[in-house]
Amino acid sequence: MKPTWSKYFYSPLMNLAWAGVNIYEVSESNVWRWVYKIYTAIFMFLFVYGYTLTEILHVLKHFNHLEEVTLTLCYLIAHFIAIGKMITLMVNRVKIGKFLMSLENDPFLPLEERGGIAERRIIDEANIQTLRIGKIFGFPALASVSSRAILFAFKKSETIFDPTTNTTRIVPAFPFPSTLPFPLDETISPNYEILFVYQTFCVGIFAWYLGNSDTIITGLIIHLSAQFKIITNAVSTVFERTNSTKGLHDRVKECVEHHLKIIELLDNLESTFSTLFLIQFMGSLTALCVSLYQTSLMPVTNPTFIAMSTFTIAMGFQIFIYCWNGNELSWHSIQVAKAAYESDWVDADEDVKRSIGMIMMRSQRMCILTAGKFSVISLDTFSKILRGSVSYFMVLRKINEDIE
Repeated sequence: MKPTWSKYFYSPLMNLAWAGVNIYEVSESNVWRWVYKIYTAIFMFLFVYGYTLTEILHVLKHFNHLEEVTLTLCYLIAHFIAIGKMITLMVNRVKIGKFLMSLENDPFLPLEERGGIAERRIIDEANIQTLRIGKIFGFPALASVSSRAILFAFKKSETIFDPTTNTTRIVPAFPFPSTLPFPLDETISPNYEILFVYQTFCVGIFAWYLGNSDTIITGLIIHLSAQFKIITNAVSTVFERTNSTKGLHDRVKECVEHHLKIIELLDNLESTFSTLFLIQFMGSLTALCVSLYQTSLMPVTNPTFIAMSTFTIAMGFQIFIYCWNGNELSWHSIQVAKAAYESDWVDADEDVKRSIGMIMMRSQRMCILTAGKFSVISLDTFSKILRGSVSYFMVLRKINEDIE
């Protein structure tokens, strides 16, 4: 019998499970659980940590070559971010699993007697937006990986000039920068073909991790925004939906408890992902910087320009979806106070006034998500990251000009 999984996030959860990252148990059988653990360990060792090691070795090997180092850092930083997300999801899997399931239980389920059909539409729209993020992010990520793979599949070899010996040599052309930790003749078949497929598969796996983990994390933010929309609608119509004093007391109490539950879930989300958001922001700042630098080195007619451009777009979109949805979350959180103030509370009894006042007072403090408590996740932060990336890019260009 298969354990219960979140219906809202089933697709990205299943995608991650196939790649060795499981939020929920894949089976109730202890035997299959151990089989999955072994599968995860082998998969991670071969295609995640093993490949990351080859990238680190490549940076160390070409440490004095700025162009090669920055090219490797483009992918290495993105892969470090992916590993950070994987570790966060796996370490906090029980807590995150409860987050996801709580959205499908009271008081977060849509209720017709509270908000009518509008609540179902809000939840459905949140689910659509969540899945849309994965699809939109997947296009530039897939284009970045596949374009380099296709290009280098036809290229096969390239001529490298060594300025120290003033000589040129022909080396096998691989789509992504990496150096094996052991000696191997990469020019002969099938070594070349195996390494080519290995590189492409590993980089594709990292894109897979990033796309699906971003879908889950931003999906949580989107659903919290949806809950703020629901409570805003519930508070604004609470007096219209009740005819008796006792019924009004019960409805207002439900609104207060629902509002507090949303804030509690938001606080738990902040404590779980705040450090990861900081890693994401710092990593994206650096990755955008070096990818802009790499793109500037290539003429527009160069086929690799497309691959580098799509990589830059993917990294930019990755940070944008967090900032956009964080900004939406904050905006919808303060709309609750406006809805409470504009409701017909003036003629209500003291208990109802006190409850509505509590909602207004708490809602005046904007709910936010932060990156390690240092920066609020908002569109303003996104603009600062873009400006910072361009500034550091100009520094790299200056260094490169001085070297030349």
